[in-house]
Amino acid sequence: YLLQAVSPEENSTGEWQGIDITSCSSIDTAKLSTTEKEANWTSPGTNISSVEIR
Repeated sequence: YLLQAVSPEENSTGEWQGIDITSCSSIDTAKLSTTEKEANWTSPGTNISSVEIR
């Protein structure tokens, strides 16, 4: 499984924790194995209106 947290401007935002991170199209991407069931994400310290988790 691949997860991304993206701002409305299509930038990586926040921080994934406790899992492998790779870059896909210049966006930080959390990689979960088929046995992993969850990922932790922390919101950024900046004031953004929304984040899309995809």
